[in-house]
Amino acid sequence: MTESWQKDGVVVALMQRFQTQRLPRAIELKKKVDKGEPLNDYDLQYLQQVDADSRQIAGILHRYPDLEPIVEKARGLYAEITRKAAENADEAS
Repeated sequence: MTESWQKDGVVVALMQRFQTQRLPRAIELKKKVDKGEPLNDYDLQYLQQVDADSRQIAGILHRYPDLEPIVEKARGLYAEITRKAAENADEAS
């Protein structure tokens, strides 16, 4: 039987970091690219780090299917930011 993710300290810490750090920053980046602004080097490094982190924690989170919708929405958000940032960069050049 799958244990509830709230009892897994690592997952709780990851979810808290997502809620307090990752999601607010992603929302800022989404607003930025939606206004047609390009991402700077710091923004791009941040997105690369988030991608690397998500790959590392995928093995942990797959044990908790109830978190899958959150994970998928977050991945979709980051993918949308990246796609829109690439469009903005193309339009600027």
